[in-house]
Amino acid sequence: MKKRLIRSDSDKMIAGVCGGLAEYFEIDPTIVRLVFAGAFLIGFGSPGLLYLLFWAIVPRGDNLDAEPKAVIEAGVQEMAEKGRQVVEDVKKQVSGREE
Repeated sequence: MKKRLIRSDSDKMIAGVCGGLAEYFEIDPTIVRLVFAGAFLIGFGSPGLLYLLFWAIVPRGDNLDAEPKAVIEAGVQEMAEKGRQVVEDVKKQVSGREE
């Protein structure tokens, strides 16, 4: 079977990017997350932008046979939904503290 880079559905914290990279390279996902976090904190390159690009471009396991355009559209839509969810969560926490 051909080895494919996909976003992990079973080992994810945000979008499954680090979990997918860890599965592909057969390493511990914590190491991948620490590398991303460390690179982000020290300003090495643009790990945040790289993460977003992986999120948009790398397919999920259930989307392997889709056209590249459909994979990107699904990734961008997932980002938008996650962003709306985070905004709603922040609104709930802020309004809860004001009471």
